[in-house]
Amino acid sequence: MACWSVNAKTYAMNALNIEIYSDLICPWCYIGKRRMEAGLKLLGEEFMPEIVWRPFQLNPGMPVAGMNRKVYRTKKFGSWDRSLSLDAEISAVARLSELNSIMTRS
Repeated sequence: MACWSVNAKTYAMNALNIEIYSDLICPWCYIGKRRMEAGLKLLGEEFMPEIVWRPFQLNPGMPVAGMNRKVYRTKKFGSWDRSLSLDAEISAVARLSELNSIMTRS
């Protein structure tokens, strides 16, 4: 889950500082990134966003070699069916955000 912190320096200068904590593997973080980009476009060229990306690990205990996806997600979400329903939710939000291709794994 991304943690968004937005601070405006001063509106007189039209500067905008945005600090983002994000996990690169998180689909929700990617959806949030794309939504932020769309929102910044709405502000127009008069605002100068300064974006600072910070790393965040959703699962810092994951073995370097990884693990079986079905076993991991069943344990994390309580059941494989729950995991699949969460994937469907992400896909639906991605479609609404015009990000059709972010969920390609099953």
